[in-house]
Amino acid sequence: MIGLFCSINNSSTNAGISLAYSAAVQTIRESIIESSGWTGDGILLNGPVSSTAMTVIENTHVEDIQFPVHINYPAGTTAMTTISGFTGGSAAGGCNSVIVRQAGSQAGNILVGAINPNGCTNTLNNAGATTSGNVVAWATM
Repeated sequence: MIGLFCSINNSSTNAGISLAYSAAVQTIRESIIESSGWTGDGILLNGPVSSTAMTVIENTHVEDIQFPVHINYPAGTTAMTTISGFTGGSAAGGCNSVIVRQAGSQAGNILVGAINPNGCTNTLNNAGATTSGNVVAWATM
C-alpha cells in the first residue's frame, strides 16, 4: 500500500489498518493514518502470520491514535517487520506509544529506526519496557 490516507472514526472498534496474514511481503509506505483521539490501534500486525512473512512500514505518519503501530506476532514465528521514517503525533494528547510489541509476542523480529514520537508519551513499548525521544539508530524489539 503506497500513499494510503486513513481517517478513523472515533466510534470504530477496528484498527485503521489490520494485517493478519501474509505469505510473502507486505508494504505500507508514504501513508497517513489519523483520528481525533482514537483509543485503539492505527496499524495492527496480528497473528497468525506465515513464518516467512516480511512487513515493511516506512515514511508514514500517524496522528492522535493511542497506539500507532501494535505488533502481536505469535511466539515462535519467524515473521519479521522493519519500521523506519515513522512519526507519531499527538495534537490532543491521545498517543501513548508509537510502536508497541505486545507482551508475550515473539521478540527479536522487529527492526525499528528513524522514529519520531512527535508528542507521543513513548516512542517504543517493547512488551512493557518503554523508550522516549527520537530513535535514530536501528533497534531490535
